[in-house]
Amino acid sequence: MLASLKRVFPRLFLLSAGAALPVATLLLGARVLGLAPLNEGEKGGIANYQHLNFDDIEPLCRQGRKFHGGRNQIVTFGASSVEGAEATYERDFSTLLQLRLQKRFPYEWTVHNLARSAKTSFWIKRCMEISAKDPAKFWIAYEGHNDFIDIYGGGVTKTNFLLAHPWSYRLLQWLLDSSASGWLRPFISTGAPAKNWAQLDADVRRVLAISEANYREMISTAQRSGVKLVLATVISNLAWEPSPAKLEGAPDGLDAPTAFKRASDAFAAKRFDEALSFYRLARDRDVNMWRAPSSFNELMRRLAAEFPGDVLLLDLERDFEKEFGREQIGCKFFGSDSYCDQLHPNDFTHAWIMRKIEQLLFPEGGK
Repeated sequence: MLASLKRVFPRLFLLSAGAALPVATLLLGARVLGLAPLNEGEKGGIANYQHLNFDDIEPLCRQGRKFHGGRNQIVTFGASSVEGAEATYERDFSTLLQLRLQKRFPYEWTVHNLARSAKTSFWIKRCMEISAKDPAKFWIAYEGHNDFIDIYGGGVTKTNFLLAHPWSYRLLQWLLDSSASGWLRPFISTGAPAKNWAQLDADVRRVLAISEANYREMISTAQRSGVKLVLATVISNLAWEPSPAKLEGAPDGLDAPTAFKRASDAFAAKRFDEALSFYRLARDRDVNMWRAPSSFNELMRRLAAEFPGDVLLLDLERDFEKEFGREQIGCKFFGSDSYCDQLHPNDFTHAWIMRKIEQLLFPEGGK
């Protein structure tokens, strides 16, 4: 035993010394060159902490899972839209569903909202793996916009690499929080939007590939756990004017500003179906990618069709357009009384989503 330790110890020492050398070089080099550490704003130009921080998953994804109330559990997953951003306190659809089910089925159901602002499908996938330690009947996933949003910069390719390889994010996070973060100053970016159709299309495809991989793992986790997974298509403010930036090479010359103008003209002329198609196109070709494109919702539909026994589709987008397509799908449905935004449901829309979930899961008397 002692002989083994004598052989192993020198190797471990050399290995740790080899790892420490580049670290020491970075730290000492930054001091010698006088590289000031990045401030918080500059750090945001390297990586979006809100989107990428996976290390708070364990406590957050079991928080509040004490089984008070009903013996049957429903868990909702998502980001700020599910958490209730812009909605009045306790008017998010998860809370409304709890109140509704308590009235219909006293003490039979408990709804847990495990959504957290600014999270992506990668975080939700991990959250489901943690949540699987506790029993549930249904998991409901409403997420998609944040897979495409890159608020502070860093660019889609960089963000997706960090999401796909958590070790790289943790390494980057250590460097950003160290006195050597100044080395990263030349790499600060503002997440410049795509300038042509080929770039935008490639960016969307990269995001969708990450999203699909994450959602397939969610489905596998639900199958192993005996939980029925509800995948929701996401809704957004179609009347939100897109970036005025032109998109070179857009098919049929229809970049977002052009499609939005045609949508507005068609709506004014009461050609509502035509208006909806152009509003969707304007959203899908908006170079800022603040709203999930149609291709994301098509992914949700495709996955639900592929796993009919395990996945339920909550097609909010189609239902919303069917019911409100003759109105302008805009600030009446998103934001709050004092603020309008691109994607956060307001009190009215949260109540509408709750009714749609009730109709799907409890069809008798669910209207």
